Parts: sequence; C-alpha cells; structure tokens
Amino acid sequence: MPAKRSYRFGSFELDLVLGELLENGHPVSIQPKPLLLLTHLVKNAGKVVSAQELVDVLWPDVHVSEASLNQAVSRLRTTLGETSRSVVFLETVPRRGYRFRARVVSEGRRPFLVHRHRRFALPAGENILGRGEESVVPIDSPSVSRRHARVVVTTDGAEVEDLGSKNGTFVGGHRIQQAAPLFNGDEIRLGSVRLHFRYIGEESTVTDATDKTG
Repeated sequence: MPAKRSYRFGSFELDLVLGELLENGHPVSIQPKPLLLLTHLVKNAGKVVSAQELVDVLWPDVHVSEASLNQAVSRLRTTLGETSRSVVFLETVPRRGYRFRARVVSEGRRPFLVHRHRRFALPAGENILGRGEESVVPIDSPSVSRRHARVVVTTDGAEVEDLGSKNGTFVGGHRIQQAAPLFNGDEIRLGSVRLHFRYIGEESTVTDATDKTG
C-alpha cells in the first residue's frame, strides 16, 4: 500500500507531495501555519485535537499564547471560505479543542510513465530509461541511448537526470543539464521519444467525520 500523500474534502485537495492546497484543481493561496494546521487536522479528521497539541505542532520550539493559534484558525477558516458558504469544515469543541468534521478521502499516489498509451510503474529508487534491457520502459529508437536517463523516486517525489546521452533529455521542452524534479503531467523527451510522467491516485480510506463525537 503506497503512503497516503493526498487528502480530498469537498471541492478541496490537500496535496502533501507538492505541499499545496487545491480547490477544483486550482492552487489556493495559503500561509505556512494555516497549511500546517490544516494538514494535522485533516490527518486526524473526526477526532478532537487539543489546542495545546496544535500549538506544539505549529510552534514546536517557541512559546506562544493560544491567541496565535486562534489567529491561525481564523486564517484557515477564511482560506476554506467558511465565512462565505454554509459548509463548516473546522468545528470548535468548547474547552477541548478543534475537530475537522468534513468527509475526507485519503489517497496514495503511485508514479508512472506513459508511453504509447501504456503505463509503466516506477518503483522507489533508480529507474533507468533507454534502449538497453534494464530500461523500465521498452524503447526502440536510434535517437535514444542505451542508458539515456534515469528517474529516481523517493518518498518526497521524483526527479529525472540525463546520463550523458547523445541527443539529450528534455522536460517540458527544455533540455536539462542536471537532475530536474518531475510533476504530474510533465512531458519527458528522450531524443525524439516522448513520455509522460503521471501520479495515479489509489483511493485507500474514506473518513466520514460528520457524525463523530470524539
């Protein structure tokens, strides 16, 4: 089971790989502390999280008052549009803390390369691309070297690096000179061969927190 790297609730998606919040697929501007607050609450959806625990998560090495937490909560509510819509994502539990009460779907994301309408999974670690037998994608083109490039997959994402190929490795139309990070939908070109990098989500759990009592 791949690690859970994405959480969906309502029209929002919290992408932990990219470290960003999306609404209907579009990035939402959110400050670092509200983003960290949202991440912790979503991971504990349906549970009451004490104010002290949230303070410790947001300011682990600094002594702050609860007023700082209240400010972060207020900013998060504004970002999620609670003041302009009827839905309430974040519930205040008097004298106890806060609870994320929306239905949350958590997903794992697995990296793939797509070539000629076929998908090729990229396991963690080094993945060689080229005409050689060790290539994770079968490629038969004179414009591609035997060991043309490699894609390295870690828990933080993926990057591609050229291995001294004759015709170069391109990401998004730009020839790379050093390892370049890969994002969902990126086109990789090896010589004249085009591949597409994809994160394909695998829904793993569904949490309905609306009826939880803590």
